[in-house]
Amino acid sequence: MGRLIDLFGARRLFLTGAALTGVAGVVGMLAPGLGVLIAARVLLGFGTCAGYPAAMYLIRSEARRTGEKSPAAVLTALGGLLVGVGGGRATLAVNIPLALLGLYPGARRIPGLPGTARTDGRHPLRSLDLPGMALFAVALLCLLLFLMDIGSGAW
Repeated sequence: MGRLIDLFGARRLFLTGAALTGVAGVVGMLAPGLGVLIAARVLLGFGTCAGYPAAMYLIRSEARRTGEKSPAAVLTALGGLLVGVGGGRATLAVNIPLALLGLYPGARRIPGLPGTARTDGRHPLRSLDLPGMALFAVALLCLLLFLMDIGSGAW
């Protein structure tokens, strides 16, 4: 995602992530069953995967500009509170107003900084390391599957 921020700019990635997060909240709230709820969680993962690095980039650049520290402790406490109080569907539902609150000001106030300019005429997505990204995803999946059953002794 950091590379996509470099290519397309933090604003575009932030707005895309916020929109996906809001859609995931709606899908999660209206989910008739576990399968759709899991799909909403996957969609939420894509939204936060896109939005989080862009938001952190924007928070850091604003902290540098103003000389203020970033609000990491507040963000951590809010996440813990939501998980402790709200449960599964509520943690998805909170993304709906947050996405709406982020989209409008994000579109109006975040500067539309351009991504890295391409001089070779290729599409910016062609400079992504797709095989590397796929290998990274497979490695993470293998690690997670291993850690989920670490006590079995069969490894």
